[in-house]
Amino acid sequence: MLSFNDVYHLSTHTRGIQQPDMKFDTVSIFSDELQAKGLFIPIHDKNLDKAIENGAIAAVWLNNESLPNYTPNHFPVIFVDDLVSAFHQLCEEYTRKVKQEEYETMTKFIFYSPELLNAQAFTYDIAVEEETDEFASLLENYIESKRRG
Repeated sequence: MLSFNDVYHLSTHTRGIQQPDMKFDTVSIFSDELQAKGLFIPIHDKNLDKAIENGAIAAVWLNNESLPNYTPNHFPVIFVDDLVSAFHQLCEEYTRKVKQEEYETMTKFIFYSPELLNAQAFTYDIAVEEETDEFASLLENYIESKRRG
């Protein structure tokens, strides 16, 4: 599971509480997605209030952008120079971490939204969505079988 420490090293500075043992159940680039115990990375939109409302317990934010005035003082914010690069590094590090250790609970990364796909039956988006779901299911089954031994 992704922890605050896994994210902290990406930062130039932070604000709010810093709990090294804080765990993230989700990482999302969408504020309107449910993200229980979530880390919000505002690549798609910057609605921090909506992300907090949907369960975000921390956020990654751009150094050169001001936080909204309503941001709670204790809310953990990790400042970075590039959001996309930080998200990419987190994905790589998490993949490496999962390969080294077994975890009972995994962090869910939300980086696409089915609502954004083109709804026309003859378009590429819908055509590959089913294949993507099948692949994700196969991958989950494979990981589960490896855990069982």
